[in-house]
Amino acid sequence: MAGFTIFAVIVLAVGAVGLLFQKNGEFAGLGRPAKRGGLRAPHGRLVRTKRLDTFEDLPFSAKFPQAFLVTFAITVVIGALCLFGVLSLVSVVPVSLDILCVTVAACCLTQADAGVVRAFAYALFGYMAAAVLATIVGMAAGAGVDMVNALTMVAGTLGASAAVAWMPLVRTYAREFEDGHVNVIKVSAKSAAARAFDPLCDQAWKPPADRIADAEAAENLREHMKKRADDLDERSKSYGRTDEGDAAAPDKPAKSGRSAKRGARLGRR
Repeated sequence: MAGFTIFAVIVLAVGAVGLLFQKNGEFAGLGRPAKRGGLRAPHGRLVRTKRLDTFEDLPFSAKFPQAFLVTFAITVVIGALCLFGVLSLVSVVPVSLDILCVTVAACCLTQADAGVVRAFAYALFGYMAAAVLATIVGMAAGAGVDMVNALTMVAGTLGASAAVAWMPLVRTYAREFEDGHVNVIKVSAKSAAARAFDPLCDQAWKPPADRIADAEAAENLREHMKKRADDLDERSKSYGRTDEGDAAAPDKPAKSGRSAKRGARLGRR
């Protein structure tokens, strides 16, 4: 138990530090003036932004039915398998299968670039929160195991659907800083960073084409620079091997005395 507690504390600490660095990057150049080059403003003050995506968020009332119809159909199919004796509703198999299928289906119903991990986290948290609550209510009411499992599956499906329907969109912004540095960042549409970026939006601004190729410009740029660095390293290594080979190549052996005399006679003839 102590080992698990220590592991949980370490995981939470690492997650908290990662979140802190993420938020620091989102708010770089915002807020009270800070020294350029510091952690809060590595490139100075944020001058302007531009929203690159064209996604418009739909209301919860429009997104929830779309998600629930698909996920609830999965739960109905699993319930039918239990009804016909293929699965046993008193075991953990139907509930486990429902969790897996519903969360995966809910992830597929989210925004295309929302991120698999982000969508899965929302769907899984929504399912588990509603399922735990339903299990507690069913056990308190004295229901049987089969009824508790059925209630858990239906409530979990509702929770997962509601979570992905509530999940904010991911917005992509180009940012220009005081020193001319330009990059791309993705933030939640309901985050404080998005609210800070919107007043600085300049839709007439055309960011540099080499930095803003598309919505994945930041990732593409990092991959391009890494590939370029690897190519340069490989090229320098190949040049080093060529130079070493030339330096280590032995000179042509001198002709032996007999060969030299024979050559001299042929020359006199």
